[in-house]
Amino acid sequence: MALPLAGAGLLVAAELSTLYEVRVVTAVPEGGSFPGGRHHGYALAIIAAGIVAMAAAAVLRGSRPAALAVLVLALAALAIALLIDLPDVHETGLLGRAYEAARAEPRAGFYLELAGGCVALLGAALILVVRARLAEPHQSRRRRPLSG
Repeated sequence: MALPLAGAGLLVAAELSTLYEVRVVTAVPEGGSFPGGRHHGYALAIIAAGIVAMAAAAVLRGSRPAALAVLVLALAALAIALLIDLPDVHETGLLGRAYEAARAEPRAGFYLELAGGCVALLGAALILVVRARLAEPHQSRRRRPLSG
């Protein structure tokens, strides 16, 4: 359960971190820093809460649907990072029109999103694998009598 919780923590940290910045030479002008949470309506924080709840149900109650929910939520977090945020982390927007030397670069928030989604996905996969192994019937090995 530690991996999904760590992934959820990284997702929450991403929401509170800078997603990307637009720099002009070496400075970030006013309005050039974009926090992660505001960029996608704090969706990753909601996903993180769901991951915590579903991981607890998957581990403590042995719920396969809850483990699958952790997997789906982790994929949703990665989809937000890759399909919504990635296209924007290199866009200079209005600052690029005002300043010719403007460059947009991803910051810690973007990398925390990716890490959080990957860690939660790995944790969900491990929960499913361990649960499947525990559900397998134990086959007892019969000892053959020694002939001799």
